[in-house]
Amino acid sequence: MRLALLLLAAACTRADSTPTPGVAPSAPPAALALAKSFAPEVVGTIQPVAPQAGDYAMALKMDFHAFVTAELRISAHRSGAVRFSLRTDGTASACAGVHDSESTQGQYHYEPDPAKRKHSSSTQDSLVVAAGTWKLVDGVAEVVLDRYAGDTCDAKMAIVPANTPPTRLRCIGVSGSALVPKGSLACALGDRDQLLRLGMPMTTKEREANSSHDSPRGTGIVLGAPGVRVVVDADRDPGLPVITFKADATPLVEAEY
Repeated sequence: MRLALLLLAAACTRADSTPTPGVAPSAPPAALALAKSFAPEVVGTIQPVAPQAGDYAMALKMDFHAFVTAELRISAHRSGAVRFSLRTDGTASACAGVHDSESTQGQYHYEPDPAKRKHSSSTQDSLVVAAGTWKLVDGVAEVVLDRYAGDTCDAKMAIVPANTPPTRLRCIGVSGSALVPKGSLACALGDRDQLLRLGMPMTTKEREANSSHDSPRGTGIVLGAPGVRVVVDADRDPGLPVITFKADATPLVEAEY
């Protein structure tokens, strides 16, 4: 009888220690902290997992319009794509192309003379490749891209330029979210406006600092495998930009930039 009880207790102990199917183990603290930094209204509740080596991509479309005063209107449009690779040998690369246009119509105060009414506009196409390394630290992919080349996606052409700081990204894998496709990478850039201003205000801190008179810019990037399409609707005044994600192949065609 005693032997039977001991065997039953041992069996129960083994059953209790078996992970529950479908429940992911707790992520490392750094991965959880990065996941929580993203605004839940933008990305949902991210269940972080360790990023996997592979090829990822993103396409971005952003439209912004703001009436600063009754006489002044500001518009900005940005579209672009990025290819991003994390390789098993610890190397990493990214190529990004962007179409950028901005325009300003009018001025802060009414000018009855048409000759004094101002209008300005600018457009810019850019293509850049960046190369470097990555490593997994506490569940987060720490990426450092310190070599660059313009007008190409050929990473072999990238060199270390003078007086140009490296591009740094911290990425987590997304195992589940109501708003971000499964298998994506959610990344935070080290500095604003890196990777050709493809980062958007996806963190709670950035959205709290959002100005309805400035086109959206931020440090957040979501990359999908094979791709994710990101649409940023900032065509509202006042208001926060609405950012949506859709799993989709997002090729970057170099000749378009």
